[in-house]
Amino acid sequence: MQHNKLEIVAALNNAIANNSEPCVSEHSSEQELDSVISQYTKDWTIFCADPEEKTVWLYGYEPPENYKDALERLGETPDIERFDSLRYAFERAFVDYIEQKQDEDDPNWIEISADDHAQEHVLEWAGQLEIENKVKYEEILSGWIGSPIDWGNEYECFYEIESGQGAAYDFFRNEDSDLLDALGIQVVEGDHPGSSYYAAELRGDIATANKVAANRGLNLRFIELSFY
Repeated sequence: MQHNKLEIVAALNNAIANNSEPCVSEHSSEQELDSVISQYTKDWTIFCADPEEKTVWLYGYEPPENYKDALERLGETPDIERFDSLRYAFERAFVDYIEQKQDEDDPNWIEISADDHAQEHVLEWAGQLEIENKVKYEEILSGWIGSPIDWGNEYECFYEIESGQGAAYDFFRNEDSDLLDALGIQVVEGDHPGSSYYAAELRGDIATANKVAANRGLNLRFIELSFY
C-alpha cells in the first residue's frame, strides 16, 4: 500500500540519509515511491527488524522459483540422496521402468516389481541409468531442476534461501562475533530442541546498529518493519 511505502521511504531516509528531508510526500505516486525504494535497495543492503519479535529479514528478497535457481544460490549440485524430491522423480521413472520390464516378461524385474520395497533399488538404478542411458537420465534431472521447490517437505535443505528471514540468517551467520556483538545481532539456530527456527535477531536498538554500520563503513542499514 502507498501509505506503507511512504513509511518505508521515511525509514530508509532516516537510516541512510541522516534525517534529511525525504524526496517524497503523501502526494507522491506509487511509481515515485517505488523508484526511491528501488534506488535505496540498489545501493544498500537493507535489513528489517520486526518490532515485536526482533527477527531480522532482508528487505526486497525474492526466493528462488525452482530447483535450478536454488542450487545456483547455494552453490550445490543435484544430489539424489540429499533432495527427496529428486529421489521421488527417479523413483517414479524407476517404477515405470519396472512395469515396462514386467510387460516384457523379464523375470528379474518381475521379482523386483513384486517386492514391496522396490524403491530401495532406485539409487542403484539411477547410477546405472546415468552410465547406460544418459539421455533418459538428463531428461529426469532436467524435469526436476525446472520444477517448483517443495518448500513444505524440503525446508531444511533450503531454509537459508526460502525467505528474507533465511537470507538474513545466512548473511549474519558468516560474520565474525565482534561485528555481531557491536550490531546487537544474535544468530539463532533453533530456539528450542527440534525447532526449525533459524534467524538473526536484533537484540539492540536500530539507531545503535546503524551507527555501528556507518562507523565501520558497512554498506548495510536497519529499519523497523513488521515481518507480517
